[in-house]
Formats: sequence, structure tokens, C-alpha cells
Amino acid sequence: MKLISCDIENFGKLSNYHFEFNNGLNTIKKENGFGKSTLADFIKAMFYGMETKKNTKVLLDRKKYEPWQGGAFGGSLIFELNSKNYKIERFFGKKENDDTFKLYDLSTNLESKDFTANIGEEIFKINKEGFERSIFISGQNIETSMNDSISAKLGNILENENDINTSEKALRVLDEAIKIYKKTGNRGKINEKIAEKTLLEEKLKQSEIDEKNLAERKKQNEDISKELKELQEKNEKYQKCLKLKIEGETKKAKLENYKILQESVEECEKKQEELLNFFKNDIPEDNEIDALINECVKLEKYKSEIKNYEVTQKDADEIKRLDGIFKDNIISEENIDNKISFLNDLQDSNKKIDLLSMKKQELEKDINETEEKIKKNKIFIIILLIIGIILCIVGIAIFKKSEIEKSLVIPVLGLVCSFYFIIKSFKLKKEFKKNFEKKQQCEEIEKTLNEISKENEIHKKEIESYIYKYSEPEESKNLIIQLTKIKTEFVKYKELKKNIYNQFNKQNEVISKLRKTEEEIQKTLNKYYKDLINPYISYAQEIKMKKIELIKIKEEIEQKSQNKIEFENTNNIEKLGEQPYESIVLQEISKSELEERIREISEKINTLNDEKNYIRNQIEMLESNLDTVLDIENEIEEVKEQINEMNYKSKILEKTKKYLNEAKEQFSAHYMGGMKKNFLNNLKLVNGENLNAFIDVNLNVQLEEQGANKEMKYFSTGYKDIIYICMRLSLIQALYENEKPFIILDDPFINLDEKKVENALELIEKISNEYQIIYFVCHKSRVTKE
Repeated sequence: MKLISCDIENFGKLSNYHFEFNNGLNTIKKENGFGKSTLADFIKAMFYGMETKKNTKVLLDRKKYEPWQGGAFGGSLIFELNSKNYKIERFFGKKENDDTFKLYDLSTNLESKDFTANIGEEIFKINKEGFERSIFISGQNIETSMNDSISAKLGNILENENDINTSEKALRVLDEAIKIYKKTGNRGKINEKIAEKTLLEEKLKQSEIDEKNLAERKKQNEDISKELKELQEKNEKYQKCLKLKIEGETKKAKLENYKILQESVEECEKKQEELLNFFKNDIPEDNEIDALINECVKLEKYKSEIKNYEVTQKDADEIKRLDGIFKDNIISEENIDNKISFLNDLQDSNKKIDLLSMKKQELEKDINETEEKIKKNKIFIIILLIIGIILCIVGIAIFKKSEIEKSLVIPVLGLVCSFYFIIKSFKLKKEFKKNFEKKQQCEEIEKTLNEISKENEIHKKEIESYIYKYSEPEESKNLIIQLTKIKTEFVKYKELKKNIYNQFNKQNEVISKLRKTEEEIQKTLNKYYKDLINPYISYAQEIKMKKIELIKIKEEIEQKSQNKIEFENTNNIEKLGEQPYESIVLQEISKSELEERIREISEKINTLNDEKNYIRNQIEMLESNLDTVLDIENEIEEVKEQINEMNYKSKILEKTKKYLNEAKEQFSAHYMGGMKKNFLNNLKLVNGENLNAFIDVNLNVQLEEQGANKEMKYFSTGYKDIIYICMRLSLIQALYENEKPFIILDDPFINLDEKKVENALELIEKISNEYQIIYFVCHKSRVTKE
């Protein structure tokens, strides 16, 4: 057979995946994480499905391959078998019952009944475990071993899926059957029967002792019965005495109860009379009492209001202080505001003084500077005048000597100096005039400053005098702040007087209401009370409680009177006074003593009854045991026969197991020859040399090393992988001599060195001439050369 193509809708990480298979070797080289093992497990799942048994790897696989992205879980696989093309469709759910399976014949595209959902076992003639140990070769689980399915297939005895009577199962059945009869630790049916026989023999010995015990128990039972009869007679006598005693006490109690009823009625009537006297036969209505209580509440409210309108000590102290300042003085806010306004004007005047002072200083500075300049100019003019005079004298002298050219120059210079002298003199005169005007201006400013300062000083003293009249002198020179404080105090004084006046008026109003209400309350309360020393509301509430009590007393009198009449109707009062007949015993013994004696006798009777019941049960059990003595003897003989029969059957089963093991070994030996030959040929091709190997019927391999057989555990991982791969391939060759199946190789050469990988790939290419091989690999070093 061969695979043609597969379509995976969802399986693990593979989704909407399509792959077409070729004849011979199909190498699928993909990087790790692509899903190569997932594709391999998908092919296996198409033929064998996915089970959901707990605590097995299969359960993990179903969870493992649930679609990562959700959606349908499964796909389809097309394959060729016996010249017919088939298509498997499988989809998986959370559990096996949710799975679906369909098989189509592609020549008709109709559903085929050639195979069932168990198609893997029907085609390959091995179960899923056998498939994983032979055709499905994975690098993760490369070892192989024999199982019933493979063994049966090798022997060509598995004709259908229902033929499960294989040797291994038969041996297991024999082992279980032997264990039923014999188990370690003195267990099993044989030992159980021996223990049963021992127990029966002990029971037989016990029956002799039981005969003696039975006679003793019967004697004890007779003695207890006699003692019980005496105690019961005494108990009846005491019960009669107690009954008479209780009757007398009951009559006495009823009589006392009747007296209590009489006294209770009389007491209630007396209390009713007291309450009627209190109200003087003028019982107020409920609404009148409630109105009185409300008036009392209102009175207390007025008292609270009066306190609220009282002047606080703080306000009283404050008004007293302010009275001392403002009471006898004429003062007003307007007057204070005028003073503040004047002070503001005074500040403006001071600013004016400052400006005039600055102007005066500037003028004085200019005058000083001008005088200094005039002084310098005077010296310069005098010098200029002297130079001019000198030049004129020198010119005249030269002119006399007839030096005309020189005489003209010097007089001209003298004229220039004289002209400049005249100009400077004129300017100097002008400066003198300006400076004189500035001095006059300074004098006027000085006069104005003196006038303003004098006037300001007078007004300032007046204001300070005004301030000191209403406040203590302060270090602060700011008169406006002091006036503002006086104004604040005055405003506060006016407000306090106004508030106190308002409170006084309101308080008088409330006092008037309080007196009126109090008079009305006193008028009402004086009907019932002479002296009213407590709060009025307590009297009003007491009136209400007394009325409630009066109503309750009336009801109680009616009820108790009715109870008294009923008692008199149901009891004969005269007979209740008579004492019942009492015996001498009744007079001597009190009720409590009688009850104690009855309790003690009852306890003794109960104890004896328990003891009697126990002894009776013992008698019945002993009689029953003695009745079964003959049955026990018969049972002992029967158990002996069963033990002998079980020993015989156990020996038969042990011999059957021995012969079946010998038959199995002889049966398995016939296919080992050909399988060993193929194994050694494959091993030589991969390893490159001949090896002397031994294979037993369970597919266990041993290699000869230095003259001794070595098990696989003594070799390296790579060496073991070579042997297991060759064993798998030879097993497939032995299993399928006619119809060749496909082979799945899931990267099985990962532990081989470079040379052995080449040889293994060469072996695969050789086998691919006979088998279709699906080879999954992740590295180019383990890919066959094209």
C-alpha cells in the first residue's frame, strides 16, 4: 500500500495544510517547530484514531493536538491498497464519543464498507501499540519490543480483530487463575479454606464449654425473675401511697390558688379605688392629657429660649468697657470720617511741602552754582580788562616809534579784548539779575512752607487730642489707623447696644408667653396636686400613667373576677378544705422520700431487666450454638474436600502455564531465523562491519563482545539507535512479506555520527525500492544525496 495525499484542516499547529506523497522515499526537511512530528502523528491518528483513556499518553496527545486557533479538529488522508484508492476522513472532539469517521471509495466517491473505524488494525493486522513499535519509527521512541499483536502477526494467526486469544494473554489469565488459589503472604482461596477449617474446629471445641455455660445462665435467670417479682410488689405499694399524697397536695395547692385569686381581686379593687380618688371621679380625656404634656414641653422650650436671649458675660463685659469710652462723649461715625478725611488732606499737604522743599533745594543749588560761575566770570573779565589796557598802551608806544605794521596789530587785539569784555560784562549783569529773582522765589517758598507747616501742626494736635480722648496713646504714629480703630470700636459699641436691646425685647416676649403657659398648666395640675415642686412634665406624665394604670386595673379586675368564677364553677371549694384519707405509712413518710424509694426500686428493676435480657440472649445464643454442632461437623468435612479439590486445580494450572511457555518459545522460534538474517544484513550496511548478534523471541538483542554476550544497556546511545533502527526494519520485513506498508521515519538518525548516517541513508534508499518511506528530518546533514 502507499499514501497519496493528506489534507489537515486543524491538528495541533498545522492548519489548512496539504501534502502529496510520492512512491519510494519522501523526504520532508523542515526546521524544528514546523510540525513534522505533528504530521507523523496525524497519519497515525487517521488509521488508529485517538483514545481518551486516563493516565496514558493518548490523553495527552488528544489535548496536545487540539487546534491552537480553534475550529474543527482533524482532516483527511488518501491512500492506495490492493489497486483501490480510499479516502479516510476523521474529526476529533473532546472525548472519543465525539469523534467521527468516514471512508470513501474514490472510484465511486461513495462511502465504503470495506473497513470500519478500526481500519488500522484491519489493514496492518496489528494494534496501535504494534504500529508504534514497528512501522512508526520515531527518534523520540526508537526502541522496540514484542507484544501480543506483533507476535500474532509474525505467526500469521491474527485473522481478524476479534482474535485476541494470544499466548501472552493466556499466560496472564493462567497467572491470575493461579493467584486465586495461591498468593504470597498466606493468601488465596486455599489458605482461606484452611483458615475456615481451623475456625470451624475451634467452634466445635467451644460447643462443649457452651453446654456448661447454658445451665449456669438458666439458674441466674430464675433468681433474677424471683427478685423482680418482689421489687414490683413493693413498687406498687409505694405508688399507691404517693398517689394519695399527691391528691392531698393537689387539693391544698388548689385551695391556696383560690385564696391568691381572692386576694388579687381585692388588691386590684383597692388600687382602683386609690386611682379614682386621685382623679376625684373626674378622669381627663387622652387628648386633654396630651395637650397638657405638650404645654409642659412648650414651657421648657420657652425656658430654653429665655436662656438663649440672655446677654453673655463676654458681651456684658464688652459693653461695660465701651460704655466707659463712649457713653458720656459726643461722637459719631461722620465726625470720625471727617477727621480721617482731614488726615488724608494733611498727607496731601505734606506731599506739597515735600515738593516745595525739593523745589527750594533745587533753587538754592542753582543760586550757589550761579554765584560760583559769576565769581569765576568776574575774575576772567578783570583779567581781560587788564590785557586790553596793556595792549592799548603797547600799541600807542609802538605807534610813536613809527612802526606802522606792528602798531596796527596790537591795537586791533586790544579792541577785540575790549569788545569781548563788554559782551561778558553784559552777560554777567544778566546772571546777577536772574540769581536775584531766584533768591526772591526761595524766600516766598520758605514763607509758604512755614505757613503750611504751622497750620498742619495745629490740626494734627487737635486730632491727637481727639484720639487720646477715646483711646490710649500708641507708639504708632499712624493717626488714620488709630482713628479707624476708634471707629471700629464705636461701630461695635452701637451693634452691641442694638443686639442687647433686641434680645431684651425678645426675652420679654418669651417670658410673657412662659408666664401665661405656666398659669394654665398650674391651673390644670392643681386639680390633682397641692404642691408642685417637681418639673410640670413629670406630673403630666404621671397623670397619663395613672390613667393607663386605671384602665389596666379595670381590665385586670374583670379578668381575675372571671377566673375566680370559673375556678368556683370547676371546683367544690368546701371539699377542697377536707383532708384526704391517709394511711399510717402516708403520714410517716414524706412525698420526697416516697419518690426517692420508687426511683431506687425502678433503677433496680431496670438493672435486673437489663441483666435478665442479657442472660436470655446468652441462653438463646448458647442454645443456637449447640443446635449447629452437627452442621459444624458436616461443614468441616465439606471444607476438607474443597481444599483437596483446589490443590488439584492449582497444580493443573501450574503445569498448563509451563507447557504454554514451552509452546510459545517453539512457536516464536520459526520466524526468528529470517528476521535475524535481515537484521544482520541491515546492521552490516549501517555499521560497515559484521557483528555477532543474538535475538530472543521478545526482540531483545545481545551483542558478542570479547567472547561474552552484552545487553543493550552497556552500549552508547548512537550504537543502540543503529541496532534499534535495523531491528525495526527487519521486523517490518518479517511482518509484511506480501503487501508492503508505508514506513514513517521521524528523524531517527539524530544520535548517529556522520559515517553511520550515510550508511543509514543508503539503507533507506535501498528499502525505498520496496516500501514507501515518509522521512521527516530537520538538518541537511541527514538528507539523502539526490
